[in-house]
Amino acid sequence: MTGEDWFSADVSSDFEESVRIDREDDERDHRLESIDTYHVTGEAEDFLTDFFARLLGRSEDMRSGANYWLYGYYGSGKSHLLSVLRGLMDTEWLQQQDAVWSELADGRDLGGLEATWTAIHDEYEVIPVSVNLLKYQGQKERSFSEIVLRAAHTSERLTGVEGGLSPQQDVAYFEDWYRTTDAWPERTEHARTALEGTIDSPERYEWLDVQQYRALADAVLPTLIEKETGTADGLDDLTPSDLDPEAMVGRLEELRSEREAESDRPVKLVLLLDEVSLFIGTDFDRLTEL
Repeated sequence: MTGEDWFSADVSSDFEESVRIDREDDERDHRLESIDTYHVTGEAEDFLTDFFARLLGRSEDMRSGANYWLYGYYGSGKSHLLSVLRGLMDTEWLQQQDAVWSELADGRDLGGLEATWTAIHDEYEVIPVSVNLLKYQGQKERSFSEIVLRAAHTSERLTGVEGGLSPQQDVAYFEDWYRTTDAWPERTEHARTALEGTIDSPERYEWLDVQQYRALADAVLPTLIEKETGTADGLDDLTPSDLDPEAMVGRLEELRSEREAESDRPVKLVLLLDEVSLFIGTDFDRLTEL
């Protein structure tokens, strides 16, 4: 057998790529696939029972909120379960789906789980924020707070902004302020005007480019804030000086409250973090932050 034969060998149709909670839907709905291919074990059923009960406030030892740490060997299904939760806890996505629970149960009687799960979405609008920490492994300058806020800011569901806010924290905080002004709907036109004389053909750029590229944001944001306030000095004041856990939680609560004000039901956030142990490694400060 030649080396060429190795690469041309047919891959088994049973082969499945790793399940990740941050996998974006392309031509496939990865949330639905995760639910369809998941087998609910006895341990998973116990976990979901407690998870759903706490969301509804029906647990006897109910605290203000709840958190869980899932642990197990590689390949034991932790990421798969988180991906299932990403779908089961997304109220807006579920409204566009049919027979999600029957796909999960696969003919099994899961007790009162379905009724409890249905009650959650009848009573609340739930928004999941999903983060795969594996992509940040080895980035020592990154903190949990920064990474979670990045996921929150880029979530269209949580920010209420089409396409979400910028993944750059200072740009995202600027956008959060700027959208309260009358200039926000014409932000692309204002950005192009700010770029005139700085770069060639500013008409080629959209606001998405300002969100993504630091050089463009540095050129545009001071001009835009000065146009609105008369000075560019307040730009740095829009971003918290220290993105610590308290600031991160406060920011999440701001976003949650804004969505709740627009909703006919209370809004709950479910934060799903995958590959936590790999991200922490031996960094005790990260463990403390978590």
